[in-house]
Amino acid sequence: MGHSVKALTIVGSIVSALATATVVYAADLFGPYQCVQNCGGPGQPFVAPRGWEMNLTNELGQRSRAWIDRPGHLWAEQWREGAVFSPDGLIVRFDRGTVWQRAPGAPGARPVIVVPRPREVVVPAPSAYDVYQSLRRPYLCYLPSEGCDNTQRLTN
Repeated sequence: MGHSVKALTIVGSIVSALATATVVYAADLFGPYQCVQNCGGPGQPFVAPRGWEMNLTNELGQRSRAWIDRPGHLWAEQWREGAVFSPDGLIVRFDRGTVWQRAPGAPGARPVIVVPRPREVVVPAPSAYDVYQSLRRPYLCYLPSEGCDNTQRLTN
């Protein structure tokens, strides 16, 4: 009897969590957006629901059929590009760096500050030749008692 009560408690917890979870459907993304980063043109992006799918129009007027392929992520078929969207549907960040936010005046719109992804800076290591050449430069003499002339070099 104890096991069935425990199982019912677990099932009840899962059902409760699912009921309170924020789920964004294609219809929740409906409306005008504005491009705020990495924009291809001056137009206004738009998301139109189409049943379980949606039609996207980007700032260049190009269209793509799209759908939510996993929670918080959509796939734009014709653009062959994915995008993550915020739980409230106000921000859409595409894989190639374009970012849309709900247009001012659209339902649920509010100003959003978009923080660009940090770029990774890779500093190349010096070549063996550069290291060798740096060792061949003259060195200053720090011990004058040894009688150096400041022209000492590393030799082969």
